[in-house]
Amino acid sequence: MLSGRPTLAAPGDLTITAVGVEAQLKRHHLTHKHTDLKDLFYQLRDNHANPLTQSAAAAAAEVNELKEKLSDACEGAAIMVACARSASSVRRDCRQDEVLENYPHWRDTSSVT
Repeated sequence: MLSGRPTLAAPGDLTITAVGVEAQLKRHHLTHKHTDLKDLFYQLRDNHANPLTQSAAAAAAEVNELKEKLSDACEGAAIMVACARSASSVRRDCRQDEVLENYPHWRDTSSVT
């Protein structure tokens, strides 16, 4: 069980009930009759590195790293959108200037009533 590969109990379930299931004993045998075995199991459990806990910690670290990368990518995308909008505005202004150069009478607003 401590290796993370129990045959009958659920993986990662490091309780005295899981020990009973794995040993095919009723729980009360371990909690009432053989308390020394229960105490030994808890001592081993507390001092042993659980592989499932270690892999969960590694997965949590990877999730945090991916969240940071996603945040950076979103910031980059927001900057790109702002630049695209700015470039679009500049292009629109340039087109308007070209039109006014080609048709100067459009610029004269005094004749408009």
